[in-house]
Amino acid sequence: GRCYRDGIGVAKDERKAFEWFSKAVPQGDATAISNLGWCYQNGFAVAKDEKEAFRLFKRGADQEDAYGQRELGYCYLNGKGVAKDEKEAFEWFSKSAVQGDSDGQYNLGRCYLLGKGVEKDEKKAFEWFTKAAEQGDVDGQNILGWCYRKGVGVAKDGKKAFEWYTKAAEQGDVDGQMDVGRCYRDGIGVAKDERKAFEWFSKAVPQGDATAISNLGWCYQN
Repeated sequence: GRCYRDGIGVAKDERKAFEWFSKAVPQGDATAISNLGWCYQNGFAVAKDEKEAFRLFKRGADQEDAYGQRELGYCYLNGKGVAKDEKEAFEWFSKSAVQGDSDGQYNLGRCYLLGKGVEKDEKKAFEWFTKAAEQGDVDGQNILGWCYRKGVGVAKDGKKAFEWYTKAAEQGDVDGQMDVGRCYRDGIGVAKDERKAFEWFSKAVPQGDATAISNLGWCYQN
């Protein structure tokens, strides 16, 4: 199912991916159940059905599937297939995070940062962002760079901000690319370098990000 979904060793085929995930579900496999939930959540080879997605994520999550737990947290946080409940979202992100799911760790960090379902705690937010970033999660890497740049949950450190932004940028993350460009432009954690700033802003533009486009316009203007 994953091979057909992601085009691993075979041409991508949404319908066949859905069929294989569906065959695995009656055997009770938690990951298969959660993957089928993803299909319903995204309208992947089947009509979009957020309530069915929620039901399947709950089944997977109850069997300790970290992916299902994280997606269930997303459903509760955003009211997808269920009434919004930030406390429930926090609980399910927590379960996913302690199992080592990097997206769960990132989302748990955001809960602590924004006070979603839990009291705000910037230090704990920073700790969870770090765990996600160290696993290569681009969102975690980018927001960790932001924490170091702004001094959120940790002492300000321009060099570390630049390092984490770069890790995200090198994975193709548009926000990371823009932030690396800003670092080179403004001399944050690295020597100012107009050419490198221009190069990183240029890399972000093809992804259609409006801020990246405006930053590149600033380069041409000045």
